[in-house]
Amino acid sequence: METIWTIRVKTLNSETSSPVQLASTSSVPDLKSSIHEALGIATERQRLIFRGRVGIIIVDINRDTDKA
Repeated sequence: METIWTIRVKTLNSETSSPVQLASTSSVPDLKSSIHEALGIATERQRLIFRGRVGIIIVDINRDTDKA
């Protein structure tokens, strides 16, 4: 069974975050496409930052959440 993640996305000009859902097997382009669909931000204008690191990859997220 595939795990679905809910990721909170916050834009630079927003005080609130928006939830985006994707499968745990998703790639970074999949995530960017989901953000585009949910928030209307073109994929080429997105910069992903996770825990202060720019240019994250999904594998990094898995490693970080396994530690928690």
